[in-house]
Amino acid sequence: MPDSPNFFMREFSNEELSRLLADKVRELKASKSQVEDLNVKLQDTISRLEETQQELNLQKEQLQEQVRIKTQELLKAEKLTVIGEFSARISHDLRNPLSVISNICDIITHQYSKTDPKLATYVGKIKKSTKRIHNQINDILDFVRTVPLDKKTNSLKEIITRSVSESQIPKNIAINIPDNDHSIMCDGEKMQTVFANIIINSIQAMDEKGVISIEIIPHEKSVSVKFTDSGPGIPEDVLPKIFEPLFTTKPTGTGLGLSSCKNIVESHGGAISVRNDPTVFVVEIPKN
Repeated sequence: MPDSPNFFMREFSNEELSRLLADKVRELKASKSQVEDLNVKLQDTISRLEETQQELNLQKEQLQEQVRIKTQELLKAEKLTVIGEFSARISHDLRNPLSVISNICDIITHQYSKTDPKLATYVGKIKKSTKRIHNQINDILDFVRTVPLDKKTNSLKEIITRSVSESQIPKNIAINIPDNDHSIMCDGEKMQTVFANIIINSIQAMDEKGVISIEIIPHEKSVSVKFTDSGPGIPEDVLPKIFEPLFTTKPTGTGLGLSSCKNIVESHGGAISVRNDPTVFVVEIPKN
């Protein structure tokens, strides 16, 4: 047996070398293609993981928002329970003496107002105060009572006109009623309560001196009633809280008037909003 270290080695022909090189190139290409496929799958997996993480973060935020809303609803429900119990206890007890006071004031006015003008002035102040208490009781009862809507076709202009005529409008307040009209399905009495409440709030905000302009603005599926007043505006820190139950900046207010308005409008499937510069309340109600 030859001792040469090249015994097991042989020379390859150019054709064999080319074939071997071609095979290796094909293997390398196949390996490269596999690596590229794996890299695409890896990138796709990373992308899906990132999307899943984003979805989880979004779901987390949504759950946190739901918890916040539910917490607010529970707090509101607790407040309403307290208000309901309170109003049920005192409404009857207060209405009776208020009726007596009002009737006596009418008798005094009828018998003595001509002979004693000062007495008439004092009696007028008593009647005004009793009416204020009566209105506050109504605010509470309207807020806590759940009464089904009596929806009929109503003229918005007629509701606005009634709201103005049945409210106590100071002599230095001018109210511009819209010329146009639109009919919608709504509970006329409840909507009148909403409009009257907004008008009264505007009058108080203007310190009983200024102009309130009311507009009816039809849209494709709804109608807006816009109340613009010439008052100084609502403080920016107060604006987000204005429709919250029990929130008020008035020393004699219940904090339920505008909150009741919001409940009434939303029960109609509508929305109420407010903005400044100038102060504008907008009540939007679906046509049907």
